[in-house]
This record gives sequence, C-alpha cells and structure tokens, in this order.
Amino acid sequence: MSSYQPVANDTFIVRVWRESASGTWRGQIVHLPGRESAYFATLAQALAFIDRFVPGFAPNSNTPLAAAVPGCSDTAADDSQ
Repeated sequence: MSSYQPVANDTFIVRVWRESASGTWRGQIVHLPGRESAYFATLAQALAFIDRFVPGFAPNSNTPLAAAVPGCSDTAADDSQ
C-alpha cells in the first residue's frame, strides 16, 4: 500500500501591460496566500519571484526552458523593478 503524498499548491496573479510612452512591457505578480507582490520588467524576474515560494520552479542554465526563454538562465538578475 502506497502512502498518500498531498500536493502543495501556490496561487499567483500576473498582470502585464505596455507603457504608453516607451512601449516597454511591465508586469506585476502577486503571491495570493502571502499577499506579497513584486513588479517586473523581465520574465526572469517574474520566475525568480515565483521561485521564492516554489523552490526549484525557476529554470537554471541546465534546463530546456532556460534555453527557450531569453533571460531565464539568469534568474538571479536584479528584480528591483
């Protein structure tokens, strides 16, 4: 008989928009259980935020996703935006 392993879930809301003056894409991500949020300018920054709550989520340079998405291999990039 196998033991039951509950699945851990985390919920995030991601909003993206384009700045009218510069045409630059920006975003905000919210971790709903903790109500923490962060603004981001790159996908790597958004993934790094998620990785804080779901360790191992953000790809590193050894994963196929990192090669497919520009900037993902450097998820430790500055996320102060």
